[in-house]
This record gives sequence, structure tokens and C-alpha cells, in this order.
Amino acid sequence: MEEKVKVYLGKVIERLKRGTQFEVRDDGMVYWAYPYHQSLLSAAAPYYNKDLDGHFATHCREVYGLTNREIRYVWDRYYEWLVNEIAEKKPISRYNTFNG
Repeated sequence: MEEKVKVYLGKVIERLKRGTQFEVRDDGMVYWAYPYHQSLLSAAAPYYNKDLDGHFATHCREVYGLTNREIRYVWDRYYEWLVNEIAEKKPISRYNTFNG
């Protein structure tokens, strides 16, 4: 992949990150929403979707003009960031202690 393409894809990833919403609720659950699905807050762990027919791929094609190969590249990096962000925002529960 050409360097200028990687630079562009890096900008796409940063834009996706900035558009992702997080909300930590009183119950300690982290809710999040993809930038292309702002109305859908989820507490579920993000699903690693290899399907290039889903919302993420459609969004990347329509908004950024990405190819399937570029979508996979962006998704891999965005997904890793998303999982780490959720893990960092989730407080340690006082009920999840090891008593061994």
C-alpha cells in the first residue's frame, strides 16, 4: 500500500475515532456508538465484523471512497482502538474481585 494512501487512511481512522461516542452510566456500563450510527448506543462488546456488506463498510465506501482492502485496513485499526477505549473507560467493579 502506498504511503500517501496510508496517510489518507490514517486520517479516516482519526475521523472515525473523533466521531465515536462514549457514555459511562451510573451502573458502570460503558455505552458507545459508531460515528455512522449515532442513535444506537450499545453496552455490548463490539463485534469484529469481517463482512464487507455491513454498515461500517457501506459508510467507508460512501463517505471516504474506500476499497474493500482499505476498509479492512481501517476496520482492523479502528476496532482495536474501540476495544481498548471501552476497556479503559470501564471502571473496575467492587464485585469483580478475586478472593483466592
